[in-house]
Amino acid sequence: MNTQDLKSCIRNIRKEYSSDEAYIGFFYVDDSGGLGYLEGNKEGIMHFASNLLEASIEINNRKFDKEELFSLPTNLISENSDFLLSHIVLSKELRSEIVALKKEEHKQTWKGKLGNYVAVGILLFILISILVGAITIISWLF
Repeated sequence: MNTQDLKSCIRNIRKEYSSDEAYIGFFYVDDSGGLGYLEGNKEGIMHFASNLLEASIEINNRKFDKEELFSLPTNLISENSDFLLSHIVLSKELRSEIVALKKEEHKQTWKGKLGNYVAVGILLFILISILVGAITIISWLF
């Protein structure tokens, strides 16, 4: 779709679906925060979709000299939401480029791995020391 078609679609959505009746919320499945879901009625989902379409149009208008953020309106998001989805980080890269960049960002260095091994080693040492101490105390008593 070209920009004019997208703008027309956004206008139609916002005209047809009442923002007064719109409901959308973002919630976690559990307390870990690792998995979430979106809850909304038709009006809320359509308004959220129109915001996403607006963000896709904005990609063509940005220079991408730095990280480009697109602010989402938060007035439709439920006050009971677990988290507020207020921005989109815009990107012109292809999916494969973004995935490769994210893998590189989250790649653990040898220092990080060493730190994990040292922490586990210290915990094992403490547990073994407690076990040896308990056995020694029991042998003194009996």
